[in-house]
Amino acid sequence: MLAEKTTLHPGGGSSSTSPIKQNGFSYPKLNGFDHNSPQLLPPFTNGFHHPNGHTATSPVATINTNNTSHTPAAPKVTAATLHRNKWYCEYVLPNLYQASVLKETLHWAKSEFQELEILNLEPFGQCLVLDKRIQSASLDEFIYHECLVHPAMLAHPEPKTVFIGGGGEGATAREVLRHKSVEKVVMVDIDKEVVEQCKEHLLKHHAGSFDDPRLEIHYDDAKKVLEESECKFDVIILDLADPMEEGPCYLLYTVLFYEMVKTKLNPGGVFITQSGPASLLTMHHVFTPIYKTLKKVWGEKVYPSVVHIPSFADCYGFNLFADVNVKCLDPEEIDNRIAGRIEGGAAALQFYDGETHRGIYSVPKYVRVGFEKEQRIITEQTPLFVMNGEYC
Repeated sequence: MLAEKTTLHPGGGSSSTSPIKQNGFSYPKLNGFDHNSPQLLPPFTNGFHHPNGHTATSPVATINTNNTSHTPAAPKVTAATLHRNKWYCEYVLPNLYQASVLKETLHWAKSEFQELEILNLEPFGQCLVLDKRIQSASLDEFIYHECLVHPAMLAHPEPKTVFIGGGGEGATAREVLRHKSVEKVVMVDIDKEVVEQCKEHLLKHHAGSFDDPRLEIHYDDAKKVLEESECKFDVIILDLADPMEEGPCYLLYTVLFYEMVKTKLNPGGVFITQSGPASLLTMHHVFTPIYKTLKKVWGEKVYPSVVHIPSFADCYGFNLFADVNVKCLDPEEIDNRIAGRIEGGAAALQFYDGETHRGIYSVPKYVRVGFEKEQRIITEQTPLFVMNGEYC
């Protein structure tokens, strides 16, 4: 979910590297790119004619078709393929972008809440992109959604009622509804247009879950619906976008919100939330402060996990609360629960099983050190925002 598209600077690339300031935040200007005008562009721009007619003169990296200089060529990429393809670039860090071939724009709109795109990217397939950030891709969404849903569902002895905050693609609901014990799922997404477009275009993501009679969908603020609900839930899953100052989600990462969530769980209830990028370079953005904030509410019963998501160009983090120590669950026990409690058993899942569970909940040492050093607690008075691909 980290991503920001950039554009080729009109009139050719500028050699300036003076910082750009926007929303009170200063960050480097990359040669040939203007962060303030999100467009599609090729990642390698030496001699590339942009679709809008601009010719790139300041490449991020050069491809030397004559092999006359020491600039390394990208393997298996030719000038012909660069001229033929349109490229979609996403921000990861000020000095790091991920680029993929844009095959087709299936949908673009400005909804009431956010910019919405559904793109066909190579090699990732059909992707949901919100506010210039990939939310999921057909190639690897199963990694994200299986790690978000099944550890929480299997940590509960018999989950019957489930609340999903966000989850517009329907993939989170898809995984929840695999569990035989589930009787009712309440899904709340603030943006109806996202859900409607995902229904139409992302068939693999939802796999018909929107038609399951156990699923109840609300188009509203997840915080408001959960707070006003007279029901309590066995499992609460938050599949939210990153917190942006002008976005709909930032108040769903605070101590006050998590304290309210705690009151909406049935005895023995389980809670899990996506928690942003979690690699060596990015874990401090939101992952470690979310972990610290959850520990403020739930103490030592918070269990982090980390997994690599190729389409995000990063590792990704989750934080789970449960009365049971999920780190200590035996792989064989996890596999037995999958076999007995999920429709289709192990064959229904592509990523998650007992061995995988043990791996993702054994977070690297540098992450554990990051948790120890982290001091930030997210509150309504001191929220955490994503701005232009950076976290402040």
